[in-house]
Amino acid sequence: MAGLRGGIRKLHLLGSGLLLAADETVPDVPVGAETVALTVVDPVGGQAVVEGVMMRAPGGVGLAVRLSDGSIHAEFHDHTPWRRRLAPLAWPVVRGAAAMLEALSLGVKMLDRSLELATGERSGKAESAFSLLFGLLIAVVLFMVLPAWIHGQTPLAWHPLARAAVEGGVRLGLFVGYVALLGRHAEVATLYAYHGAEHQVIHAHEAGLGETVEAARGQSPRHPRCGTSFLFLTAVVGIVVFALIPRPEGIEGALALGWRVGAKLLLLPVVAGLSFELIRAAGRGNRPGAGVLPRLALSLTAPGQWLQRLTTMRAQDGQLEVAVAALAVTRRGR
Repeated sequence: MAGLRGGIRKLHLLGSGLLLAADETVPDVPVGAETVALTVVDPVGGQAVVEGVMMRAPGGVGLAVRLSDGSIHAEFHDHTPWRRRLAPLAWPVVRGAAAMLEALSLGVKMLDRSLELATGERSGKAESAFSLLFGLLIAVVLFMVLPAWIHGQTPLAWHPLARAAVEGGVRLGLFVGYVALLGRHAEVATLYAYHGAEHQVIHAHEAGLGETVEAARGQSPRHPRCGTSFLFLTAVVGIVVFALIPRPEGIEGALALGWRVGAKLLLLPVVAGLSFELIRAAGRGNRPGAGVLPRLALSLTAPGQWLQRLTTMRAQDGQLEVAVAALAVTRRGR
């Protein structure tokens, strides 16, 4: 029974961890580039983890966790972004799909490490792989299969974009319900508070206010480059991209459903890549003289920032202290 409870607990945390794993995506900014307050996209991103925060910079990853004795443990992990290891992964659109996979891989690894530090629980490779695969299976069923089935129930006479919009609306509704339900779990609610702490500290850093609890305390727990905004954009972009999926003549029922789900899975990297480019453009949307595309992209992140009310909470000082420690070790490099 204890093992079952532990597995369910791990799935709760993994579900929210997968949600937050694509948080502030690190843009292509050279190491050491100067940050001009509120005008340059900062090369620091992050993710909430168990009782702590992970921060990413082009040079590596910093992790800070509140231990059971109340102290803060901070550590640095060398990490070279995938786009710097293989040139094609830095190409537009391609870099978005690569960044999503990289964020998931790194995020789950840091989630496991933080769980070990905060609770002393060490997950074996088999257990972690099973939890990850099971979590991904649930995500595919909820956000791919079920909306595709709803799509199949809409009249064929409708315009493909209208049918895809119904499908996208169902997917978005399921997503909102999913994150709201996860937030009712006490440990996930704490994770959401650390998510807010990460945003508040990054806001203060980007504004040139320094890396202190005092500077972060008055900042917003929501951020335009948040993974929640990214996931909302994938839902919007997916409506357009998935509307292009043709339906072969002569297939019905389960075959038609399988065809659409398979096509959506194959097109998911395209959706992620296009959404990533919009998030990058949104980072330039509030600059003086910004063009039409950055301003439009910034406006598209507004609903995603509203959804962050479900995935973030204003942090307490102790949580801000952990986020500050994560940023400090990331910038220091050790």
